[in-house]
Amino acid sequence: MGGTFYTYDQNPLPVKVYDPSDTQVTPYIFTPGIYWNIPTVIKFSYNNSNEVSVQWAKTPTAYAANFTTPGSRHDKGLAVRGNEIAFGANTGYFVWDSFVQNPVQFHAPSPALMRFDTQTGNMVGMHTIESPADYSGFTTAVAVDNDGNYVTGGAFQAVLFTNNANVNQLVSSGGNDFFVAKLAASVCGTAVSTDKFNKLNVNVYPNPTTDIVNINTEEKIVGYFIYNEAAQKLQAKTQTTNGVQQLNLEGFAAGVYFVGLKTESGNTVTLKVIKK
Repeated sequence: MGGTFYTYDQNPLPVKVYDPSDTQVTPYIFTPGIYWNIPTVIKFSYNNSNEVSVQWAKTPTAYAANFTTPGSRHDKGLAVRGNEIAFGANTGYFVWDSFVQNPVQFHAPSPALMRFDTQTGNMVGMHTIESPADYSGFTTAVAVDNDGNYVTGGAFQAVLFTNNANVNQLVSSGGNDFFVAKLAASVCGTAVSTDKFNKLNVNVYPNPTTDIVNINTEEKIVGYFIYNEAAQKLQAKTQTTNGVQQLNLEGFAAGVYFVGLKTESGNTVTLKVIKK
């Protein structure tokens, strides 16, 4: 679970996470490193007896050098990808393990994607979407697509109308300028079917090819798509020869193509194929 909790004490007291319906469960206690509005991620886990307990809790460990006064927070959005947990959190002059958010003084919070190791809670990545210095930005959702990319959505709080003789000024009453952003699992233009993000075992040959691409998998392929480098979706002939499924690129111009496959069990993979 992720979100924000508040304490006004500049020397925060320990926080207790407990089960109010079962006093036999040992509470989990941690002390935040900062005060005021505190972005927080807590991971719960099951033991062999199917009992729930806290595995770890994560908050910033300190304020960064340019911190002046605490501000409002809007931390929302969680997603799991492999061994990572991603959290949608504002920047706020925070120190998270070895990662530091330290914009210029008095900069309004910006949306950020925070990534944690799912077993230890240690931070493994931090990615900021910088908002205007005078207006806050925030995330509202975090998701993972079939290729292992993180996708975030949110908004920037900004001036909707100018203040003149005819129009009233509307400022910071909501998210007036929304955004969607993607953190790619691989460098743009390269294949994303790696062991880290896709457990589907696919053998594609020959590659490069002149016309026919053989596709050998342990699962039955039920769908495919193919794009060129200009992101245009194309159609290609499919066939099965000697039990091996094939893609016929006859008539395609020489170049790089991206082939997406979907199996009967719902697994997907995207592969780069070169046509000679």
